[in-house]
Amino acid sequence: MMQALDWTKAIGYIDGAAKFALENPRSNGKVGIMGFCMGGALTFASAAQLPEFSAVVPFYGLPPFDKTPWENVRAPIQAHFAKIDQWATTAGGNQIKDKLTSLGKSMELYVYDAEHAFANDTRPEVHNPAATKQAWDRATTFLHAHLG
Repeated sequence: MMQALDWTKAIGYIDGAAKFALENPRSNGKVGIMGFCMGGALTFASAAQLPEFSAVVPFYGLPPFDKTPWENVRAPIQAHFAKIDQWATTAGGNQIKDKLTSLGKSMELYVYDAEHAFANDTRPEVHNPAATKQAWDRATTFLHAHLG
């Protein structure tokens, strides 16, 4: 199903959701994006294609590196990766961080001694409560700092 996803359409839906949130009368004019696994990949991709975001928090996901316009990233990013991950590798996370740094963009990268999907408490074989707590604490602090 991940391979069949229409990324352009998915990012269009994300764009609509971000605009909807920004137009809400209770909005403070800032919106963030967070995603896990494929959602993490879409989070990175959205940050590079949509201007609405004030904070970006992907968890263990990688978009196609060469097809992502990294120069368009405007918001600070805090990314969370697992040391044991065959798909969203730490090398891929470092590649994105290096690219963004070379472009003068901001990205914090955290790597946990855990497996892919470590924050998914419905998968006990990979869930890592300690890593999840640390990542969640970092992410919520980051979001509060950038979104208010």
